Amino acid sequence: MDYTKTQLYGLTSIEEAKLLLEIEKPICFKPRCYVLDEKRLIEEPSKETKKVHEKIKRHLEQLDIPSYVFSQKGTTHIKEVKAHTPNSFFFITDIKGFYPNTHRDKVYRFFKEKLKQTSAVAKFLTDITTVNIEKIHVNHEVKKLIAEKGFCNNHLITGASCSTLLAFLANIDMFESLIQTSKDMGITATIYVDDLAFSSRKPIPFSFKQTVRKTLFKNGYKASDTKTFSNKKKGSIKIHGIYINNGKLSPSNKMIKEQKELARSKTTNLESLKRGKGIQNYTTQILRNN
Repeated sequence: MDYTKTQLYGLTSIEEAKLLLEIEKPICFKPRCYVLDEKRLIEEPSKETKKVHEKIKRHLEQLDIPSYVFSQKGTTHIKEVKAHTPNSFFFITDIKGFYPNTHRDKVYRFFKEKLKQTSAVAKFLTDITTVNIEKIHVNHEVKKLIAEKGFCNNHLITGASCSTLLAFLANIDMFESLIQTSKDMGITATIYVDDLAFSSRKPIPFSFKQTVRKTLFKNGYKASDTKTFSNKKKGSIKIHGIYINNGKLSPSNKMIKEQKELARSKTTNLESLKRGKGIQNYTTQILRNN
């Protein structure tokens, strides 16, 4: 990847970084942290911080993100699923707690080593895009969830618009290793944020699946046990709620059923009408990719 394509490359002073990101006054970059539905860690940046995150995101989007990543601008998860339609055997997994397990050090090393920024600038941008739970006021519920799930105390902010790209770029060497291993074995591999999908015309060896798990573990991550699937026989597979069946994409039965029920109900409720229209448009997009 040519890292010189982003204006974030080679920044030598904090003042230069502030000018690029249009930071004209002091901003408190500490997000508001809370737990949603007793299981989701929410880290909500301030309005001013969100603007800075959006600018960082736009500068990172100047980079040529590899084609195997489908969470970047200009791609969709539907296109990702389509990439697997020629194949019959699948291994689908999810990186457990991807953002809160992406340690500050990884983000710092990306800015310092990949973007060749000075230590001061790399630290400044890392401070903006990560959160140290130990240095801000959070309630007992947040601390308990972080301890229970084994998250890093000092990690990538979960609610920042730039976190999707940063999480990938801070781990690009890990992902490149997985992609190269896949290519060597004739396996198609795609990434959508924390979702990893592998497929092949032949059964995927157990040794490959173990390599994926070991690579994640070596880099400080774990594959989610509840979101890992593999098939040993040819058949349909669901990725991101979309089915692949005999090389064709189709919406889930649940979505088709809901669409029919909304159509039959002849409702005049505005929310239901919007929901029905949304499902119809989404279904059309899926079928258009066949």
